[in-house]
Amino acid sequence: MSMTHPFDTDTTYELLENGNVRVSCEGKAGIFTGEGIYVSGDIRSADPQVCNWVNNVCLLYTSPSP
Repeated sequence: MSMTHPFDTDTTYELLENGNVRVSCEGKAGIFTGEGIYVSGDIRSADPQVCNWVNNVCLLYTSPSP
């Protein structure tokens, strides 16, 4: 799943298979935890609320039903 930031439509947040979030903008990218903590890459800051939302919404829709 991926989404653009609601206030910065040039920035895309994408959930990776390992649960981290890839943030990309203008040809640069950075990897962040689901809490918005920087892991690696050219982009060193991200909106922690959007990282958390992307991470949790995807888990909600991909988790097996109880």
